[in-house]
Amino acid sequence: MKIKGHVTAVLKDKNGKVIQVVEGPNAVVQMSNNILMDAIYPRLLDTDNTTLLAAAVRPEGSNMTDDTTFPTGAYVIGPAAVSAATRQVFAYNQVAFLAVGSNVGFDSAGNAHLLADQNTDVANPNQQVSMVDLNFIANIDNVAGVDAEVFVRRISAVTFPAYNQMRFTTTFGTTEGNITNGIAEIALWTLGNNGSADGEVTTDTQPTTSVGMRMFARKVLANTISKSDDGTLDITYTLTFGA
Repeated sequence: MKIKGHVTAVLKDKNGKVIQVVEGPNAVVQMSNNILMDAIYPRLLDTDNTTLLAAAVRPEGSNMTDDTTFPTGAYVIGPAAVSAATRQVFAYNQVAFLAVGSNVGFDSAGNAHLLADQNTDVANPNQQVSMVDLNFIANIDNVAGVDAEVFVRRISAVTFPAYNQMRFTTTFGTTEGNITNGIAEIALWTLGNNGSADGEVTTDTQPTTSVGMRMFARKVLANTISKSDDGTLDITYTLTFGA
């Protein structure tokens, strides 16, 4: 994601007459990426749901230092700096969950992707496929006999590998993420209605409601991952800003 800007400056005299116009494109400094990271940085509580985990510090780089805060520092300056009411609304679309799916369902053209064709679909996806195998959008809210929540895990940590990178991590345990036909896609999902009044991620593991959750980013794998009860799966999902 590259960000470009364009600036126009118009100088007028006291009578409103235009004296000078200066305009042109500009490169947006890395500080803008700093703010974008703040916009999606989840406010994670620890496992007792009482203590807000300390935010990671960005590495020093391009227009940021690693030992200051606002306006040019590497510390998070966004959600924590505003009112509680604002944070709740602000956090609604922050990234909070990692999910896995099977890439089975209907693509954006309405064509069915069959189980038998899954590997072909994964390797050569002609159309974007809905992450339907999650089923948590329809079934997460305690539908009898459905345990779709195990396909969605709360992000356990956020780190910054570089000044323009943001990395989300979580681990699927032995009983989680076991899709019969294999894991064929990994996605980041937003917090939705799973936050506190202060916009903090209140769930320890899986979301408790699908209301307001949206897919933020999605990776279709070149090959499926065959996971079962005899193994765990560590997932890292890295976003790069200004790439």
